Parts: sequence; C-alpha cells; structure tokens
Amino acid sequence: MKYLFLSLIVVGLLMPASQALAHWPWIPILTCGFTDAQDGPNCTFCSLFHTAQHALMFMIWIIAIPVATIGLLIGGILMIISGGNEKLLAQGKQAMTAAGIGLIIVSTAWAVVNTIIVALNSGSSLNLSNWFSINCR
Repeated sequence: MKYLFLSLIVVGLLMPASQALAHWPWIPILTCGFTDAQDGPNCTFCSLFHTAQHALMFMIWIIAIPVATIGLLIGGILMIISGGNEKLLAQGKQAMTAAGIGLIIVSTAWAVVNTIIVALNSGSSLNLSNWFSINCR
C-alpha cells in the first residue's frame, strides 16, 4: 500500500511536467532529416545549430538542474537527520558538494558552447548573436 501511494505521488508530480515539456521550444531535439519529406525539412547548416541548441537546453533544463536539485535535497535531508552522526553529516556534505560542482561544470560547459557558437558566427549568414532564438537568413 505504501508503494502504491508513493507511485501515485510520483505520477501526480510528473504529469504537469510532461505537459510543460510539450510546450518547450527545444522539444523535439532534432527537427529535420526525417525519412518522409512531409515529416520535416531537410537538414541544412542551420539545422546543426538548431540541434545543438535543443540538445544543450534539454541537457541543462531536463537533466542537469533536476539532478542537482535532487542531490542538494538529499544532502540537506542527510544533514538534517544526521543527529550527531558524523558519517551521515559527511555524506550530506559530500552530496551537496557534488551537486554544486556539477552545476559549475554545466555552467562552464554552457559558457564554452556559447563562446564557440558566437565565434563561428563571424562572417556567417546565420544570426547567432542570441543563439537561444536561432533565425536563419
């Protein structure tokens, strides 16, 4: 009975998230190159940037931030319930440190990708100064 209740809570929490995902501009990740011409356009050089943008946004917003949030939550819970137990306190600190380092790595990766995309933009027919809204000319 406990697992049924827990499952219902998890499903209830994920249902609004699935509706929100349906309206995010980077879902689906790949928007070209389907086998049937009616399903999508052919891939171009601009499609490469669209795919990179969608993949990066997906990894940041759907994977990295929720995982870091869960890591911080678990670390905080472990620190709260440690009750003087040094082992639990150390595990909580380790979980929170790992989550923080993960967010730093993701932020650094985003900065590197941003720098590369802006550098590739010079002399191109693409307008990538604001690569979050890619518009091909």
